[in-house]
Amino acid sequence: MIRGLSYLFLFSDKRLEYSVLSRIILILSLLIILILSRSVHNFYIYISYPIIILASEFVILTIIGRLRKVLSGIFMIAIFILIGIIIQLINVFLRLPAPGLTEIIIGSFRLTAFFIGFTLIFQLINVREWRSILSRLGLTEHAQTITMVLAQIPVILTYFSEALVTLRLKYKGRKIFSAITPLIYYTAQNSRNIVETYIMYPMKESRENINLFNKKDLLIYIYIISLITPLAIS
Repeated sequence: MIRGLSYLFLFSDKRLEYSVLSRIILILSLLIILILSRSVHNFYIYISYPIIILASEFVILTIIGRLRKVLSGIFMIAIFILIGIIIQLINVFLRLPAPGLTEIIIGSFRLTAFFIGFTLIFQLINVREWRSILSRLGLTEHAQTITMVLAQIPVILTYFSEALVTLRLKYKGRKIFSAITPLIYYTAQNSRNIVETYIMYPMKESRENINLFNKKDLLIYIYIISLITPLAIS
């Protein structure tokens, strides 16, 4: 499941026919709409929007060919959400302060949609595009540092998954916490190797041409407007 989670932080190798600007606007719009829909007084929007946005994110993952790869990572998130739901239901049966069942379910959809929406930042925008964007904002040095960190997130998650599998086979499910020590050593060594490589072979400033508009972007903008309009009216 952790290996599946690492796919959520990898850029899709499928060629995207939408501009970088439209992809950024789409991701930010989904996250902002998801947050704003929580404070509206319209009950139907409050219930339906987390489901609609989550379905939209699944459609995006299907288009970029990543849905099957990330389902195991999403399954791990669902396990934690399920644990939270069970705890809340126990509070209800014990007559302790707890939100209603509808609030619990919708909150679970909202949390999952927000997490997947956040990971779309990594899946829809590649490292070169991020470097170009930050460089054009005058953050060339920070762009190199940030992109190096982003590139290591899926690698560390993959090694963490392999460490857990090795420990399960060796100790038969016991002493899983033993994976922490080798991972700390690996992270420190990997960070040092990256710094040494960067000093020996400095990155050149990225001058990749960023496409800011495409005819197909209109589909994204129309969809965003269709989501914002009911929210603004309510």
